[in-house]
Amino acid sequence: MAKGGRNCVWVGCTGVHPFKRCAYCENNAQECFGIQFFVIAAGIIGLLVVMFTIRDLPVLAVEITMVIIFLISLLTLIANKETNEIIIGNAILRSLNEELEKRVEERTKELKLLNVELQKAIRVKSDFLTNISHELRTPLTAVMGYCDIFLEKKIGELNEQQFKFMKAIQKNCKSLLAQVNNLLDLAKLEAGKLAISEKDFNFPRLVSEATVSVEPMASKKNISITASLDPAAQTVFGDPDRLEQILINLLDNAIKFTNYAGRISISSKDLGDRILISVEDSGIGIKQEDLGTIFEKFKQVESVLSKRYPGSGIGLAIVKSLVEAHGGNIQVESAPGKGSKFIFTIPKHKNAGG
Repeated sequence: MAKGGRNCVWVGCTGVHPFKRCAYCENNAQECFGIQFFVIAAGIIGLLVVMFTIRDLPVLAVEITMVIIFLISLLTLIANKETNEIIIGNAILRSLNEELEKRVEERTKELKLLNVELQKAIRVKSDFLTNISHELRTPLTAVMGYCDIFLEKKIGELNEQQFKFMKAIQKNCKSLLAQVNNLLDLAKLEAGKLAISEKDFNFPRLVSEATVSVEPMASKKNISITASLDPAAQTVFGDPDRLEQILINLLDNAIKFTNYAGRISISSKDLGDRILISVEDSGIGIKQEDLGTIFEKFKQVESVLSKRYPGSGIGLAIVKSLVEAHGGNIQVESAPGKGSKFIFTIPKHKNAGG
């Protein structure tokens, strides 16, 4: 009979499953223990009725009694066979469960070992990035110091070509130092060692300082940067240095991917216990399928763009980590050819909810 006893006459008529196996047995109705059980039971009842009805046939009563005993024995055998199958089925099921539990336990141990190895690899990588960053910062700082001495003409005049070369060296050293600092911050973030020193500070002043920092790079591409700040969000609670780093990274990214004579705007909106900040540009935009990966470490969408717009690909990853370290979140809205808009929130007051 099919699952649920749909082919069983008894189950179909009464809706009663005589045995547990009637819920899943695939046998035909003729081979069903339930059918055999009730046929024999019906025969016994019939014989009993005949025996007690025909009281003047003692010989027949003895024969009927013997037949009933035989049928009861057969009924017991069928019931025992059914019970044995259920017991065997339960034993097999129990064995399968034990085997499954054993395999799950083994896989869990393997995953724990892999997780330990992964954490160890992350620590080694973070330590390496921290050490190499420190080793690179020292000589870079020294080179930049010598450049300043030459450019300030403290040891003599420079001709036009020498001055030009020194400016180029200084520019590239600053760029390289910024990448080294990003690597160092990334290593600290992964190790959970990046300090966040929160306090109340003037947000419009921070936006002004961040804008001044990127102004030279923006002026080379004739990109205008404007700010539209909510007067109700003057004082903000957070780490001003890290929040300025967030804004500078977002502005650098916007300038990099915005063509000549483009536009960048910074805006803020008071949300009560938080403020919403956005950095929007008129740049090349981002494809919909790439929006979910731009905050990944060392990720730059499309290799062609990576060649046209060089970078380490960790600026936005650091931005996301710093925003989350302040209890906020960040998202991006963009479309190819229509620019990008990065939106994030930060607390306006101490202990503001995330």
